[in-house]
Amino acid sequence: MELIDSLAEEFSKETILFVGSGASVSGGLPTWKELICWIMSYTLSQGGDVEGARNYLKSGSVEDLIKATDHLIHALEQAGKSLTDFFNNYEDCKKFINAEPTDIHQLISNLPTRSIITPNYDLLLEKAYRYSLKVVHNGDNEHISAMLRGKFNGYIFKYHGCITNPEQIVLDSSHYRKQIQSFSSTLDSLKSLMQTRNIVFIGFGLDDPDFKFVRDKVIDLYGSSSLELWAFARNCEADVGLFKNKYGIKLINYEGEGDDHNDLHKKLNILLEKIRTHDKEKNETFSIKTTANTETRAKEDFLRLELDKANEEVMPLDKQILGFIALFDTATKNECIQYLTEFKGYKLNTILNRVEHLVEQQLLKATTNHFLLIKKELSNQAAETIEEDILEYLMVRENG
Repeated sequence: MELIDSLAEEFSKETILFVGSGASVSGGLPTWKELICWIMSYTLSQGGDVEGARNYLKSGSVEDLIKATDHLIHALEQAGKSLTDFFNNYEDCKKFINAEPTDIHQLISNLPTRSIITPNYDLLLEKAYRYSLKVVHNGDNEHISAMLRGKFNGYIFKYHGCITNPEQIVLDSSHYRKQIQSFSSTLDSLKSLMQTRNIVFIGFGLDDPDFKFVRDKVIDLYGSSSLELWAFARNCEADVGLFKNKYGIKLINYEGEGDDHNDLHKKLNILLEKIRTHDKEKNETFSIKTTANTETRAKEDFLRLELDKANEEVMPLDKQILGFIALFDTATKNECIQYLTEFKGYKLNTILNRVEHLVEQQLLKATTNHFLLIKKELSNQAAETIEEDILEYLMVRENG
């Protein structure tokens, strides 16, 4: 239970839940392999050739499932149909719309965060949250940008598309290739979130090609220690050390076979209770502090005023650091320091001291070459206050 304790302590409203197909399967939706069997059945009904796909389906590996899909989509095209026609017309696809949330979705919705990423096409998460979260679709650059800037009070980022817009669904190799080769806004946003946020995977197999591509990209740039990833994975005890050291993913094992997810339910309930316990302890500590006697509070208020006077140059510097990075999503250390020293006139040692303070307060993350945001909503507020400074800086830089 040590990992669950650590996760509960780290868990906050900034944490992202990465919900995979395992959660949907519990609600009666197909596995990836079963979905391809549905496509095969539809292809047969349209007179298409499915033999090539049938051969690839035998292995069940991710690569072969994608190849099987390629064969079926080609066969559909030969028959004058498309994958969109399948999602719109195949009877079983109505389950993506009509399925109802299960206990696991209820547990997920009770966790104290409203940031969700999922490759699932169904509407189970929307229903679990009673449609209170903004749905951000694959390829919707405007909403993806707003999501990264913390403009939404909760979101479900459906990076493989949704049944409500089947034209954007990612399933075959051409879709994955287009995402990866162009490093689309969808994958770029996943990279930004993975760099800066704690992410907890639930019901996700960790073998999705898009996820693996982004994960490896981040590790190549910053190392596996730069990631804060947690994953509830079934019967994974043999992989715990490998995933932690190579990929920066902390695996939390749960037992079970087939449709048995009782141990996962148990582990999520334990996590939820431990999060509540940690929050209660924090609130009790806060309560003790706020009930201090009047004389003590008066002394603290006096001290705070004196510190504010002494640090009147420091607080604007914090705003400049956070605001600069927020306006550019991420910023290289050199560029940020150049702006603060040459344009704003701060001393280098003062800047480095404030950066260290912001890192300690978990408002900023520093890698070897970059500054990354953690609490984007707060940083966006800082960005609004210095926007004119940045515009002036860019004009000066452009004019040499």
